[in-house]
Formats: sequence, C-alpha cells, structure tokens
Amino acid sequence: MAEQDGESETHTRHTDRPFDLTRASERIRVSRAAVRSMRRVADEWSLTDDEAARLLGPTTDDWLAVEAEPPLDWGQDVLIRVSHVLGIWTALMRLHEPALARAWMTRRNSNDLFAGQRPIDLAMSGGLPAIEMIKTLLNSRTA
Repeated sequence: MAEQDGESETHTRHTDRPFDLTRASERIRVSRAAVRSMRRVADEWSLTDDEAARLLGPTTDDWLAVEAEPPLDWGQDVLIRVSHVLGIWTALMRLHEPALARAWMTRRNSNDLFAGQRPIDLAMSGGLPAIEMIKTLLNSRTA
C-alpha cells in the first residue's frame, strides 16, 4: 500500500501483519470496535460487568463507564487482552456446539490448568499470561 505523508494507509487492515499497537493511531482506530466486541463476548459468556472489567485488567475499573463512553485509545494492554479473548471465543465456537461454547468459560473445568475452577476465574486472577494459556490450550485442540 502506498504511503502518504509518511503514514501508511490506516483504513485497510493488512492480514499479513499484526496490528501495531505501539502506534496511537492504530489503537485509536480499533478501540471502539474492541469495546463492541468485548460487550458481545461478555454477553455470550453471561459475564457480570465486574467479571468483564476484571478480565480486561486493572485499568478497566468500571465496565459500564467504558461502554457508555468508549475511550478514544483503550491502550495497548487492554487491546491485547481483547484480542486474546476474541481468540478464545473463536476457538470455543470451532470446538463446541454454540450452547457449550457460550457456557465453557463459566463452567468448572477439571483440566489440570484450571484445577476445578472456572476458566474465567483463572483468566481474571492470572491476567494476560493466564488468558494466553487458555487461548493456547484451546487453539491446540482446534489444530
């Protein structure tokens, strides 16, 4: 894609490269869509507003406030979390029929990774590393 004024075209998503979340312009471009996507996933998984906020990390104290007035720039950490959460949702939809895919994160799980707790509890308490582990576990099952 041709560059104009030193900036590459930002309206087209290139599938051959990841988002560059170090660039504020890229974060601003995807933040509102990330809020909408996170709301859909939170609804699909029947998360409380507190659970949705805790899943997104320590910078998201009030999910209702974020939804009411989405931030212009949601920040690199939160956007990475949302990306992994969307990856988990996608893997669950590939692995299970819709009702189980929607319930999986909030059901107790006997897998050693979860030790009988709900996957959402591990994701909330373990932060980004735990979210990445859940995504990796599910992606290994879709391969």
